[in-house]
Amino acid sequence: MTGAGKGDTELRGGRSAAERKIVRVYSVEGLPTPCLFGRCIYIPAELAEDREALPYILRHEMCHFFHGDTLWGVVRMICVCLYWYHPLVWLSAYLS
Repeated sequence: MTGAGKGDTELRGGRSAAERKIVRVYSVEGLPTPCLFGRCIYIPAELAEDREALPYILRHEMCHFFHGDTLWGVVRMICVCLYWYHPLVWLSAYLS
């Protein structure tokens, strides 16, 4: 998703949001569900061939990227490491 459409909002410097936040997309055999890892989206090969569902899958994973879910996952694991003895921390990590 490195290209920008006509409907993308222009940011300072004349580049769109899609051009400023480069995310690579990979098709992977044997992957059970789509996932985001860092700046890469991994999609099962079967879903990558589904042209009707693919835009929705990419939008969903891009929402995770723009909301900073990778960072919050690291924060969650730090909390679990620091408060490993507290059952409510484990419960909140499980539910998040």
